[in-house]
Amino acid sequence: MKEWKTYRLGDIITISSGFPYKGEFIGKGNNYLLGMGCVSFKETFLNSGMRQYSGDAPERYVAHSGDIVLATRQQSDNLPILGMPAIIPQDYNDRKMIIGANLYKVQNESEFSNGYIYWLMKSPAYIHHIKSCQTGTTVRMITKANIEDFTFKAPQKSEREKISSILWNIEEKIALNRQINDNLALTA
Repeated sequence: MKEWKTYRLGDIITISSGFPYKGEFIGKGNNYLLGMGCVSFKETFLNSGMRQYSGDAPERYVAHSGDIVLATRQQSDNLPILGMPAIIPQDYNDRKMIIGANLYKVQNESEFSNGYIYWLMKSPAYIHHIKSCQTGTTVRMITKANIEDFTFKAPQKSEREKISSILWNIEEKIALNRQINDNLALTA
């Protein structure tokens, strides 16, 4: 087994700010506006965090299936989402998904898969790093530089893909169990 190499997150991804949307376009139209409500500390993506949006946005603010977005703020310790990722599901290829102002978009052009980066950003080491960098008392915030400065060790590409695959398989089973529990609760 080869030695794990140290990386800086900002050397493998680029982070960009979300779109400064206009409130008058919310609640109508065929586009979706993604907000911080899409991000969860438990789930990979929350549909409830999307709103219909009739406005348009430049391509740099558009998300596609498999893209990662990050929460830039956190207002409550009950919902610890600061710096947490959400990954856009495959279900929304037919709609334009615009990344809102309180999210960062992760652009990955490295040999690391978005799946691996997603799980890296759910790791205890990353969460500890984000907590150590946060600013604010009532509303906690994180900067792009704080996220980019996170350093981590990672194995070779083939091992990273195995790790990511195992974690996604576990996540699929958890999601299926949630769905079964929700269905059982409806019939009870």
